[in-house]
Amino acid sequence: MRDLKARYVGSSMGFFWSVIFPIINLVVYSFVFNILLGSRFDDAAGIKDVAIWMLVGIVVWNAFSETLTRSTNCLVENANLIQKVVFPAGVLPAYLTTSSLVNMAIGFPVVLAGVLYFGYINPTQLNQQASEIEEVVSMEQTAIPPEMLVLDASGLPPGVRTAACNYCGYEEHLVCPNDGTAMRVLLPVVEGTAPVKSSFRGVNLGAMVLFLPILMLLQGIFTTGIGMFLAAFNLVLRDTAHLIGVFVMVWMFATPIFYPPTIFTAAKHEGRFDMILELNPMFWLIDCYREVLLYNSFPSAIFLGKFAVVAVLVFYLGSTFFSRQRDRFPDLL
Repeated sequence: MRDLKARYVGSSMGFFWSVIFPIINLVVYSFVFNILLGSRFDDAAGIKDVAIWMLVGIVVWNAFSETLTRSTNCLVENANLIQKVVFPAGVLPAYLTTSSLVNMAIGFPVVLAGVLYFGYINPTQLNQQASEIEEVVSMEQTAIPPEMLVLDASGLPPGVRTAACNYCGYEEHLVCPNDGTAMRVLLPVVEGTAPVKSSFRGVNLGAMVLFLPILMLLQGIFTTGIGMFLAAFNLVLRDTAHLIGVFVMVWMFATPIFYPPTIFTAAKHEGRFDMILELNPMFWLIDCYREVLLYNSFPSAIFLGKFAVVAVLVFYLGSTFFSRQRDRFPDLL
């Protein structure tokens, strides 16, 4: 509570900055990546689809990076407590993680409000397409507009021989069997290339938001483990506090926050960068958050399972290293 209050002491807007800051980040990164650099997102996704998708990643990453940066120096900044009194030093990384998670939770209503607005009041491009397709299908299955669904190879551009669902990659099907009754837009796939799953779908709000506490708990375990290791290691090597900023920046740009993960799996890269996603726990976590917050879907069982295992392992290793160095803290400080 002290840390949360101290964040905005003397500020006229107080906790409202937790809402404004992610939005400012979203505007800046959208301008840089989407407009100046022209990053390629899904052909079917509009600017609103991309914005709400990026916002989730920004909110989660801000909490994670803030905790790592602050935890690295937490023992040095509280040297008087550790040197002069019997103080449980492990509380320091843990309270910073908790404070960041609470701050992150304050930003979630902005995301949920965006989902409500873009999903039902001012629909995104993908929501509009899904609604139009479902309406046509309910009237007559064979009357799907050709600009939405490509069903016959004879009507495709030169060099294109098939069509694939831009969500699951299922080929040449009027109704996607992997998606039940909801229709997905079918996009042409150039001959010789494999269908690439889309990172974007129409947003939807539902009961899956109740899954958020589990994701936040796993995030807290993972972040606290890294924080404890960095806090203790910074006393052994004081350069850690300077290196962590560079490390966090590299990790951020290696995580699909401002660009779709399909960039890594694009055919032109020939699979050279697939390992970046396969070994990136924050990608797994952010993808789970997006499924829950944006699409009202259960998180990927593979991503969730892998992240849970890694979170527990990281916490065990970080806390073990922290405990073994605990007796040396007064001397190192």
